Amino acid sequence: MSPTYATRDQTAEQCRPFFLDAIARLAPEVLKSLFEEVLPTYQEVVCYSRARLPMTDEIVVWADRFHLNEPWILDAALDVIHAWRLRPQSVRRDRWPVALPFDISGNWPWGVLRFEACWESPGESRGMARRRLLNAFTDALDSYLDEEAAKIPADYECVPRFRSLQKHLEWLVWYQVKGLNFSEVARLTQYGTRTVSAEVHAAAELIGLRLRPPRRGRPRRK
Repeated sequence: MSPTYATRDQTAEQCRPFFLDAIARLAPEVLKSLFEEVLPTYQEVVCYSRARLPMTDEIVVWADRFHLNEPWILDAALDVIHAWRLRPQSVRRDRWPVALPFDISGNWPWGVLRFEACWESPGESRGMARRRLLNAFTDALDSYLDEEAAKIPADYECVPRFRSLQKHLEWLVWYQVKGLNFSEVARLTQYGTRTVSAEVHAAAELIGLRLRPPRRGRPRRK
């Protein structure tokens, strides 16, 4: 599939739901804590508008506990709380009420490479024709790539492949929320520690999440 290009903000918006989904699957204690410890503090709040739902100390403490104190995650948590308040019997407690994009790759509207040439005459040997045609095709290909690259806005970047991104976001959950260090994530996933560290840092930067400080010794129990 051809690569897709988007701004960093657009890519972050597309990828964040997959991080939240990974949290729900790999660290169910996050939503459990939000439901059992934070939601009760909102039960007495008289507010039927999500936009007016206040940010309480309890939800900030919850976010700090799981190293998820980012504005966009707090907004997602308020969305969950609002849904639970409005439809307590119909909204699942183990999932974020966000829609996952079917595919973050999409299709960039590339132009079509067109190249026409032929064997000029019987007097031209096969080897000479091959060299000439290859040179002509290489020139046409370079021109095509230059023209297509010029169409991409300067602030656009290549969107990561979905399967790789999903895997790296899961590594990020293991590190950020579950408290594993890079070596432990590497053993769990059977990848090298340097690879895990690099991809976790890249995934965190992509979605706008500050990595927690490294923790020495064994990870704390949840």
